[in-house]
Amino acid sequence: MSSRDFTLSRGKTFAFALIVVLAFFGVLELGARLSGLDAAAAPRILLRRMDVDITFPFMQADRELFWAPAPGFRGRFLERQVAINSFGVRGPEPARSSDAIRLLSFGDSITFGYGVADDETYPAAMGRALAARGVEVVNAGVTGYTSHQVLGLARRLLPRLQPRVVTICIGWNDGNRRAVDDREWARRLSLASPLGGAMEHVALFRAMTNLYVRSVVSADKRSGAATQRVPLAHYRENLTSIVAVCRASGAVPTFVDLPHVQPLPASLNRTYRDALLETSRALEVPLLSVGNLGLDSPRHDTGELFIDALHLRPEGNAQLGQLLARQLVERGLV
Repeated sequence: MSSRDFTLSRGKTFAFALIVVLAFFGVLELGARLSGLDAAAAPRILLRRMDVDITFPFMQADRELFWAPAPGFRGRFLERQVAINSFGVRGPEPARSSDAIRLLSFGDSITFGYGVADDETYPAAMGRALAARGVEVVNAGVTGYTSHQVLGLARRLLPRLQPRVVTICIGWNDGNRRAVDDREWARRLSLASPLGGAMEHVALFRAMTNLYVRSVVSADKRSGAATQRVPLAHYRENLTSIVAVCRASGAVPTFVDLPHVQPLPASLNRTYRDALLETSRALEVPLLSVGNLGLDSPRHDTGELFIDALHLRPEGNAQLGQLLARQLVERGLV
C-alpha cells in the first residue's frame, strides 16, 4: 500500500469518526429538546430550584441575580395589575426629560408591592407626593431579593437610570435560612455556566446545567445544612457596597427602616434591622423612619395596614409613601 493510500484511508477514517460523533451529539441534542430537560427553570420567589413557593408570571431567570422581572410584561398577579417596563422594573417607562429629579427605590417585595397594583405601591405614592417638586420615583423593588441581589441590580441600573437619590429598604429576606447562602449559590451557578451566554443556545448544555443545579440542591437538602441567605457580616458588607456604588454614580443613598406588622412576629430576625441602623450611622447614610409601620411604633396593633406580617395594603403603602416623601423634603434630599 502506498503512503498516499494510507493518508486517504486515515482521512476517511477521521471523517467517518467525526460524522459518528456529530450524529451522536445531534441525537442527544434532539433528545434534550424533546424531553424538556433544557427548559429554563421557573423563576420562583426564592433560590432557583431550592424552593417551590409561588411561581411569578412576571419573573424570568437571571444568570447574575437568580431571577428578575421580565421587561415588557403586562398582566395580573393576585388579581392586581403588574407592568414591567423596558428597564426590568415595575411601573411605567421612566421619563426621558433631563429636568426630572429621579429617585430610585431598591428593595424586596415590600417595595415592589406584593399583592397590590402598580399605582398602589409605596414608591408610586411617594412619586405622587413629590410630583409637584419635579421628582420622578422609579420602583426597583423585586420580590424575594436580598442585599446580595440589590447590590447586583444597583450596579446594573444606576449607570442606565442615573438617579439623584436612591432609597434602600432591604433586610428581611437576608435572614431567611436556606441550604446555601446567596454568595455560594452565585458561585455554583457560575460554575454551572462557565462558558457564558453562548452555550445557552445549546439544549444539551442547558439540560446538563439544570441537572447539575438539581443535584447540588438535592444534596444540600439531604444534608440538612442551613444558613442565612445572607449572613449578617455579608449583609453589612453588601450595604456598604451599595452605598459606595450609589456615591460613585453621583446618587445620594438613603436607607429606609424595615416595615412589619406590630407586634413583631417571632419569625423575624431583628438583628438585621439593628445592623441596618448601625451601618447607617457608620457610613453617615440618612435613615428614613417608617413611623408606626416598624419596630419603633408606639402602636401595638397595625394589622389593618398589612396584608400579612410584612406586606402593606394599599392604605399602608399610601401612608408609607407620604411619610417617606415628607422626610426626604425635610432633609433637603429632593
